[in-house]
Amino acid sequence: MPYLTSDLIADVKDRAFAPTAQETFDEAAILRIADSKVQSVILPLMQSLRSEHYSTWKDELVVSGVAAYRIPARALGMQLRDVQLVTSSGAVRDLPQIDPEQVTTTTSGEVCAFYMRANRVVLYPTPSASQGGTTLRLHYFLRPGKLVLAIAAAPISVLASATSLTVSSVPSTWTTANTFDFVRAEGASEPLGIDFAASSVSTTLTFTTSVPTDLALLDYVTLAGESPIPTIPAELRPVLAQATAHQMLQSQKLPGADDAMKLLDMEIRAATTLLTPRVQGAPRTIVARHGWL
Repeated sequence: MPYLTSDLIADVKDRAFAPTAQETFDEAAILRIADSKVQSVILPLMQSLRSEHYSTWKDELVVSGVAAYRIPARALGMQLRDVQLVTSSGAVRDLPQIDPEQVTTTTSGEVCAFYMRANRVVLYPTPSASQGGTTLRLHYFLRPGKLVLAIAAAPISVLASATSLTVSSVPSTWTTANTFDFVRAEGASEPLGIDFAASSVSTTLTFTTSVPTDLALLDYVTLAGESPIPTIPAELRPVLAQATAHQMLQSQKLPGADDAMKLLDMEIRAATTLLTPRVQGAPRTIVARHGWL
């Protein structure tokens, strides 16, 4: 069974045993605190492990005369992991980053590097017409979805076709103006697809493009950027629950906050031991960069 936000809330209440804390914070408040702890505790820990848990990419068609391309809006920290060019034949090349002051010409030509300008990747030099069919591949870490109750999402009951699926019910606020994510019910409950547009919203949801092929029954459809399941490895669930409970106790200056902090430190150390290394038997391989593969 998936570890839903209702399970997280129950876990937090068990840990924040003080009645005053439980009376002060309703479910929405607990989830807001949990979201903040994902940002301040879980994500820094996971990123420090360098285990690619949230890594994904977005492809943008390179347009002649257009140099600047936005970082994906859901990129964690508005940061990129890597920038690549993919040719029409499928060859992939890593692009080196340069500083803006190294740009010495505004002429167009074959792209050989990039630099950053605010939240945009700027290709250098500006792509010329000869690069038609080339794709800019932006690798980034996907920001986890905002935690919501399961009633704000819809579990899949039937995979009807390549573009449609059936759910038992949909939230009344959903319309075709929304975009949607697909969240895996098991494992780390990672998004299997993001930002899908729908042409029909009812108990049969029809999308404008094919849904992910690895969707399974009881996976969830959610509004884009939301999740009814904490999108973290199971080993970090105690950490998230304890961090949330500690914040509840500390904010009310209740007895037990110091002990809750000590337990949180223990939970973090235990989780770190369980999560590293992610692949125990495979040595790292060094690959030359910036060349065609």
